[in-house]
Amino acid sequence: IGKGALQVTSNPQSKVYLNGKYIGQTPLCKCDSQDMIGNGEYTIRLVPNDSKFVEFQAKITITKSVLTVVNRKFAEGGSSEGSIISLSPLQDKKATQLLVLSLPDKAEVLLDDVVVGMTPILLKNTTVSDHKLRLKKSGYGEKTVNIRTPEGYKLTAIIYLGVDTKGLKDVPTVP
Repeated sequence: IGKGALQVTSNPQSKVYLNGKYIGQTPLCKCDSQDMIGNGEYTIRLVPNDSKFVEFQAKITITKSVLTVVNRKFAEGGSSEGSIISLSPLQDKKATQLLVLSLPDKAEVLLDDVVVGMTPILLKNTTVSDHKLRLKKSGYGEKTVNIRTPEGYKLTAIIYLGVDTKGLKDVPTVP
């Protein structure tokens, strides 16, 4: 059985649970060989130390010798945002793939400032290098994530877009 690394960051600081078991506070990195997590599917739950924020829960996959990164920025209402970045090995060791998913979907995807389509989208043969992944959707805050697409892997980026509250302040209230 292989093991993979897990890095979790959040703002504000949060308690981290994996399959219901408390594993520490953010920032958290299970990155040393004796600390890594066994391959498989897990439910991660982040409980912010500030109780005014709603906890976050998602499914993640831990892959042998790969770092999975979970980031969450909590905000009031629907304006929380975050991302989950993970890698999975491809059969073709020379290939690269980038799968971009978003909540909500149908967000515009820009890779290195070039529009490549709408989520969900699978890009094949992405160059092996660092990239800037940016998602935009009307009514939601823009989210940028720096990624690196390695040869022989599919990088999956799940991006959680927060509601754009700046635009809501100008809406007149109906008496």
